[in-house]
Amino acid sequence: ILFIYSFILLILTLLSASLGIITVDQSPQVISAQPQDTVKILCRASQDIGDDMELFQFKPGQAPKLVIHDSTYRASGIPERFSGLESGALTTFTISGVQLEDEDEAEYHCQHLAESLWYMFGQGTKLILKRKCFITIIFKRLRRKSLLYQKLSTPDKATLVCQINKFYPDHATVSWSVDGQDVSGNKQDTQSVRSSDGTYSMSSILTMSRSAWEAAEAFTCQVQHESLSTPASHTVTKSQCQE
Repeated sequence: ILFIYSFILLILTLLSASLGIITVDQSPQVISAQPQDTVKILCRASQDIGDDMELFQFKPGQAPKLVIHDSTYRASGIPERFSGLESGALTTFTISGVQLEDEDEAEYHCQHLAESLWYMFGQGTKLILKRKCFITIIFKRLRRKSLLYQKLSTPDKATLVCQINKFYPDHATVSWSVDGQDVSGNKQDTQSVRSSDGTYSMSSILTMSRSAWEAAEAFTCQVQHESLSTPASHTVTKSQCQE
């Protein structure tokens, strides 16, 4: 489909040059941004067209979506982070605070409707969201000592929960150590859950016998993720759990 669209765009461009039709030059071709960045798409007509410029969003498998019409007006349902500014032949479309990939990652095309009813599109701008990781590690601290010994498979088991929040993209690897010794074989990880902001969360639960708990002092949860150069970790002591 994209190949056919590109071919049609080429034919229209050649015809417009021979017929004197207004053309649209769009830049940049690719924008690589991080979530919450502000990005700009420049659409320059071959002559002053006033406010007669539109912006469309293209996503695979979906119909084109009108984002901005008449250079500055948002289409119905389009959030306020999208805006447009017209200055003669140049129209600048801005996304203030881009959202994660399922929101704003797409290909954007300028469009001018000529008086001859020819739709002239710009070359397109592909917006790509950089894979940036957001990770926070939180221990669920058990406030009362009696809560440390929960009835799981047997009565005499202690549990610690490591909550990993706001990581992106999906998939993180969690390991545990007690007083510096790996005990990951005693953990159970929950499946990651996608949050409304597009990031993911999961929990890792470490279980141990009461005797192992009483002999230990420091418990460390360590997280590996593709965007981290070194693992993230957090350590809690037994005295902190018993506060």
